[in-house]
Amino acid sequence: MRVAWSGCLLGACIGAAGAMQRAPAARIVVGPNVLVSGAHRGDTHFEVLACAHPTDASRLIVGSVIYAANSSRAGTVIYGSRDGGRSWTPTLDGAALENSGDPACAYDAGGGAYYAASLLPPAGERTMLLYRSTDGGMHWDASSSLTYSDREYVTVDATRGRFAGRVYVNGNNRVPRGVSDFVVFSSTDSGRTFRGPAKRAAFGTVQAPVMGNAVVASDGRLIGVFAAQRRGSSQVTLDAITSLDGGETLGAGVTISEFVPGGSRKGTDNNANDQPILAIDPNSAAYRDRLYVVWPDRRAGHSQVFFSFSADLGNTWSTARAINDNPPGDSTDQFMPTVAVNRAGVVGVLWYDRRAHPDNLGWDARFTASVDGGSSFLPSVKVSERGTTFDAVNRWSTLQSTVVPGNEGLSLRVGLNNFTFLGGDTAGLVADATGVFHPVWVDNRTGLPQVWTAAVTVNADQRQTAPGRDVRSPMPRASRTGPAIPSDASGTTASRSSAATPGVRSGAPVATFGTDVSRRVTLDVTRTAFDGLRSVLTLTVRIRSAAQETLTGPFRLRVAGLQSELGEPAVAGADNGMSGAGAEWRFDDTALAANAASAARTLRFPVANLRPFRDGHRYRLGLLDLTVQVLAGTQP
Repeated sequence: MRVAWSGCLLGACIGAAGAMQRAPAARIVVGPNVLVSGAHRGDTHFEVLACAHPTDASRLIVGSVIYAANSSRAGTVIYGSRDGGRSWTPTLDGAALENSGDPACAYDAGGGAYYAASLLPPAGERTMLLYRSTDGGMHWDASSSLTYSDREYVTVDATRGRFAGRVYVNGNNRVPRGVSDFVVFSSTDSGRTFRGPAKRAAFGTVQAPVMGNAVVASDGRLIGVFAAQRRGSSQVTLDAITSLDGGETLGAGVTISEFVPGGSRKGTDNNANDQPILAIDPNSAAYRDRLYVVWPDRRAGHSQVFFSFSADLGNTWSTARAINDNPPGDSTDQFMPTVAVNRAGVVGVLWYDRRAHPDNLGWDARFTASVDGGSSFLPSVKVSERGTTFDAVNRWSTLQSTVVPGNEGLSLRVGLNNFTFLGGDTAGLVADATGVFHPVWVDNRTGLPQVWTAAVTVNADQRQTAPGRDVRSPMPRASRTGPAIPSDASGTTASRSSAATPGVRSGAPVATFGTDVSRRVTLDVTRTAFDGLRSVLTLTVRIRSAAQETLTGPFRLRVAGLQSELGEPAVAGADNGMSGAGAEWRFDDTALAANAASAARTLRFPVANLRPFRDGHRYRLGLLDLTVQVLAGTQP
């Protein structure tokens, strides 16, 4: 595919004073979509970040959150390209990155690469991992560890100043838990060791700031962005913060704009992210060191892509404005913005766009550009050949299963991953050494969320540099098959209650045979899958002893209750033929030693009358709440 748009810039070339000006003609040319995550076609991907080698346009790397097939436990993976994004292979993968999240990457001036991720073990202390590569991201040294901070980013000073080569990691302080602060770690030995963190100063106590990234100006100053709400105040602001001494201290900040976050934690409400992203012009003649920031903002009642720039290293900022160009009256969410600047000073912006998705659940990736320092933008172009939809074809692959003890037995909960309707917290956009942009996004066109990219060229002089076809008018809306599960597109509260469907409530009679050992065991869920065409949830489970002594079998798993937010669940294929409370599955193991697990059984749950995913601004994620008793010993 090649998509191009040419013409006068949006904003019809209106300058800061409102006078009509003639903006330069320009054209956006989009190359074919390329699958980045092809080595993991069976795994789910969310939340991506990308970086480009400073001098070798053939070298690119992408970090992504990954959920292995049928697993609810996240890890991260790095994909590398040696041919300018035309093909990709994993370069850091597997057990080393299990239980990790928040991928972040950066290159230094010499082409050394850095990768950071949060380590989130099921038990134990959270930390951060940092990996180094001396060959542009194709191979990686063993990781070093940093104090944990949330949604971290990596930045390297690529200037020739006194802090040249310094590596920074900034994030939201979470030590001890409950503390929120902008912090920076710094390294003077290429990431081998770090000192700090330096903490944000002169802001007072705030509630849960929204963390953005940081950049380095030509004079070596470090500039970062974040949004925060001070305790006792309802106002949230987007702020810029600066370090003039190589990350040793952080000065007072500057308010960029009022900020109405695009959504709540992990997309469970409002279905949009809220991370700001900052970029800096590295060395263009006209706009060197100009700062550009984008963020998702809900001040209009739905998420829009807001933008501001600073021409004086963050001391003052232009009036914030929305730059998404969906039609008037369209109240779908435009979110997940990210920004990059190429060597010619062209500003590129990518975001996830729902204008062609009236259910306000799916998205396409769109791109726009400015060739006049952010004063105006070209009409956006869709870069994803196909986008994210939620219908019977989508495999609902990102189901998460948790097992916790309860008063009536064990509670097994199966729900959609909270990134399902959000795509994670970040998307990727970089400009390579030749000025070509590489947007990176996730969509589920294959049935699973996968990572995609395309080469995008912005030609201010109308010369064509990429193959494909031209489209000289805004992209028409793509026709799409409606979702099998109805979705309320009105933006108002759905007609049904958001509470869980009653299903079969708890309260099944206590077993009259065997011994209830529910408090002495747990369940291993080794596979979770939902067949959207047949509306059947399948779980593969084992009973695992949590007792110190041997438990005598055989065993039975008995349903005490089941319900769902998304439909009306039942049991299919129980050994005693029941479909609700009282349904049982036999486990014929004669005994379970301490920490031993039984043979696996597959449990099936048809879910009838599926309900909309959305209830107003709330999103239903719970597919099954199952309460079970485990009975052991003599049984008829």
